[in-house]
Amino acid sequence: MNKLKDKQEQLLDNLNCLDLKRKINKLVEFCNEVKERLDQIKFLVECDYHKKQRITKHEIPAKTLYWGETSKEQMTWEAAKEWCEKNGGRLPTLIELQQAYADKVDGFVAGDYWSATQRDSTDAYYVDFSICAPYYDYKTNAYYVRCVYERMEFLEKDEVVEK
Repeated sequence: MNKLKDKQEQLLDNLNCLDLKRKINKLVEFCNEVKERLDQIKFLVECDYHKKQRITKHEIPAKTLYWGETSKEQMTWEAAKEWCEKNGGRLPTLIELQQAYADKVDGFVAGDYWSATQRDSTDAYYVDFSICAPYYDYKTNAYYVRCVYERMEFLEKDEVVEK
């Protein structure tokens, strides 16, 4: 009877190990996907539009970002994404916006700013810059936008404002 109990416990242990291995493999796959997405965020901006605006340099761990000016008008998430892409940049991630708030990057007004981080197909995250609070809302609502650029080789040195 003890041998049967020991065998049952051994089988349960093996099943738990297999389940744990599956979970670890899924986590590794997820981490690889995130790394791939981060690797894809590389832009070379070649648009004359940016030569006319004030750009703020912002160094965060592992990368330097250049923040364009705050949009004059609020816009929907899709319009914000298109506006940034059209001008050679991208929407910042939720974490990048929060880091910009924490580091007191110049040029932000008290208000809500779209991030590129999506909650689902209809909602995306934004940051309330009066209190650095992240929220999510329908992508059809309008908020301010500040595009980010990771490379600004075409700018003259005096056009980049250090943080």
